[in-house]
Amino acid sequence: MYRHKKSILFISLALVLMLLLAACTGSGGEVSSNVESAAADVAAQPEPETGQVGEETAVPPPVTEVEEAAPDPEPGIITGVAYMMAPPTPAMTIYALDPATGKWATMDMEASDSMSTFSLSVEPGSYQIFSSMGLGHASEDGWSLALVTVAAGQTVADIEVRPPSPSDCGPMFGIPASPDGQFVAIPGPTEDCKASVMNGSVQTTTDGPFQPLDDGCTNLQIALEPALQIPFAIEEVPIYMSWTGQTGSGCQLVGLGNGNNFENVIIPHEAAKNVLFEHGWSESMTSPCLGYGGAGPLADHSCFVRSNETCETFVHAEPVDNALCENIDGPINNCMDTLTPEQIIHNIVLTCALDSTSSAHPENSPVTQQIPLELLQGATDTTVHNSLQPEGLHDYVFYAQEGQEMLVSVYATIDGVEAPASAVLDIGVKGYEPLSTYALEWSGVLPATGEYYIDVKAMADVPVDYALYVQILPLEGPVVSDTTGAVSGGIAYPDSYVPLLHIVAFNQNNDEWHWIGAKENSFGYTFPDLPPGQYHIIAFSQNELVGAYASAGDGEPILVTVEAGKTTEGIDIFMWLDRDNPHFPGTSDPVGW
Repeated sequence: MYRHKKSILFISLALVLMLLLAACTGSGGEVSSNVESAAADVAAQPEPETGQVGEETAVPPPVTEVEEAAPDPEPGIITGVAYMMAPPTPAMTIYALDPATGKWATMDMEASDSMSTFSLSVEPGSYQIFSSMGLGHASEDGWSLALVTVAAGQTVADIEVRPPSPSDCGPMFGIPASPDGQFVAIPGPTEDCKASVMNGSVQTTTDGPFQPLDDGCTNLQIALEPALQIPFAIEEVPIYMSWTGQTGSGCQLVGLGNGNNFENVIIPHEAAKNVLFEHGWSESMTSPCLGYGGAGPLADHSCFVRSNETCETFVHAEPVDNALCENIDGPINNCMDTLTPEQIIHNIVLTCALDSTSSAHPENSPVTQQIPLELLQGATDTTVHNSLQPEGLHDYVFYAQEGQEMLVSVYATIDGVEAPASAVLDIGVKGYEPLSTYALEWSGVLPATGEYYIDVKAMADVPVDYALYVQILPLEGPVVSDTTGAVSGGIAYPDSYVPLLHIVAFNQNNDEWHWIGAKENSFGYTFPDLPPGQYHIIAFSQNELVGAYASAGDGEPILVTVEAGKTTEGIDIFMWLDRDNPHFPGTSDPVGW
């Protein structure tokens, strides 16, 4: 009975379900209408008041429109040439800096015997172009760096990067600090000084604290003429330092030569500087000195101090007639390369004055101190700790050979706090263009054998402490061995031009001799792999002069002892005589030309 009632119940439920299904499938429109009605009912429901909990509803996520990034603009190109006051052009870095945006680009250039070319890829903008050697692309009037505007895809060519021209205010433009922190800014002339020059208000009065040297420059004249082998005239000239307002007069020495006398401006300038050094003057970084010189494509100048005296050297070359260059495009070097030696004039000018209002500087003045740089036996590097007064300069000098690798850096502090730009470096070898100026570090291969300098210059108005690190790697291959030694020294030739030399080591214990060759304008030598013994070191030139490491008193050669495994240094060849002199034994060149 129970089972029967249960079966009837299941059948009834099944019939009800079938009827409902038939009703739904019989009219699709009614189903849709019911759904739309239900949706309308839901939409008509009031939103829950604040504090009430409404029914959960699905909210579609917001649609975010993604904008396509604009493509990077096509770069522009800046090309041109860089050159010094005279060939060669050393290795340097060229910079393009947009002062408005701070964007910059850079290119390292290798050394060149003439001009160097560069090509910089930059973003569109307006750029100043300058180099790590203090060169720049000047504005039309020459008083500042020009702005080079480059558009996307554009190439701007024929940009000249050169030294600033000289003026009564010193170099006509400065350069900004390098954007990569390698050197500090080099300031240009002040606006007041530029205005005085441009308005024609430069003074010519001889009244003031400056006076000619006590001897009227005659002692320098006596020393310069045999050193440069040209005559010098002396005249009194007005002094007006427009950047300070100081006036007075000084004595000026002027010598003229041509391309037969000097191959380039560097040779007579170095000879004149050596004369000043020998007479107790020290090179100063006070620029632009007395205002009678400046740097340029074919010029060089330096400033020297001695006690309360100042002397400025200015050497520049020019064609004997400007008409020779009228039809030659490009920088002046393009023209000079086409001229004969007789068509080139070299002007050597020294302007010297005494400041009557200034007391003599004490000995070891902080302006400049020359300090020998010595590496311990067998060492390849050293660190020198020292201090500089404001405007001070330490001139470290040392001997090195062509082909050696060198690394130099300076780390400066003020009162124990790091101050990177408060001391900078000038690096070079005497007789050549500087390797670097206003730098914080330098590394590279040394270009010549001779006396090198590293000048550490104070750039702050307070005392500066610094650590100078110098690493000089030896040449590949030893100059000595367990059974041989070596001799090295400088070459002080009596002429500004040093010819090819045969340097001969005569063994005084037997009849053996050994020789090496020295290139033109060599200022030093190293004689490797000499057997132990006692030697006379004799040099033979192509122009009938014979030099030796000899006594300054009687001119007799000095015995040089060579020991196995050691290098005997400081054997300088400075005594030069004619080949028929009675002092030097074996004056006949055993090598022959």
